[in-house]
Amino acid sequence: MAGSLARAPYLAGDAFSNADAAIIPYILRLELLRLSGVWDRYPAVADWWGRMRDRPSVQATIFQRMTDADWAPFKNLAPDPWPKVQELLKAA
Repeated sequence: MAGSLARAPYLAGDAFSNADAAIIPYILRLELLRLSGVWDRYPAVADWWGRMRDRPSVQATIFQRMTDADWAPFKNLAPDPWPKVQELLKAA
């Protein structure tokens, strides 16, 4: 992703496309699982995700449709997975 985003503002070029739409659920899942630190080293990915989250279509299609039951599994993840993931990333 970082390589593509270094060349253009979207994954497949200068405009939002199916490539962006296809990746949104995966990045969202990482965020919901508290694993967004994975892209801390990739500011272009973080910037892209911020822009995707702010898109009215993403807001309407995902965030405004999520119910309390949809959010519930992610509210109190215990234990927090990020410290273990950081360990694994350092070891890799």
